[in-house]
Amino acid sequence: MVLILAGVATGCNRLPESYTATVAVNTPGESSLEPTLVRVAFKRSAMRVDFDGGPLPGYALAWQSKPEVFVMMPGREIAYRWNVKGVAERYGTPQVGEMLVLPFTASPWMIGARKLGDGEAVDGQPTDLWAKLTDRYLYRIWVHKTWAIPVRFETLKPEGQLLARYEFRDVKPDPGLSDDLFNVPAGVPAPAIPPGLP
Repeated sequence: MVLILAGVATGCNRLPESYTATVAVNTPGESSLEPTLVRVAFKRSAMRVDFDGGPLPGYALAWQSKPEVFVMMPGREIAYRWNVKGVAERYGTPQVGEMLVLPFTASPWMIGARKLGDGEAVDGQPTDLWAKLTDRYLYRIWVHKTWAIPVRFETLKPEGQLLARYEFRDVKPDPGLSDDLFNVPAGVPAPAIPPGLP
């Protein structure tokens, strides 16, 4: 699972240094119609994703300066390093470093994207709508007008079939987030996940 989580847009007046949200992840054809819900937290160029149950309980950590995600399993004194390059390439989505750029419009991934104007409200929040077309996919990104956070991200086939949607809910700036939330605990080994695993 790749979450498209970053600050986006230029001209924002209150880009939060840290924030929390719930992300609804929907991949039609690969999962049920009900989206998977995960909790996320951002602080500067670090991200934490908490999975509440499901096939991958625990939490994942990612940083702009590292190409891998660290996946922590509950009740185990071990973390797994997971190179997400192949997963991100599946839907042409940004790499970890690119999605942690604030503002996200400075990311190399946004080259070729265009701002289309006002977007519909997402979770009651005002947005700008951006779009990007490649030879494989059409992307639509709804960006919070004030906080410069992408509150909805869609990947579609060029003819319009929806492949994946990520939608932020209950976005809240949270300056009190501890740095400890974004660190692998001291002394925890972190071997690489073997090749061939997703």
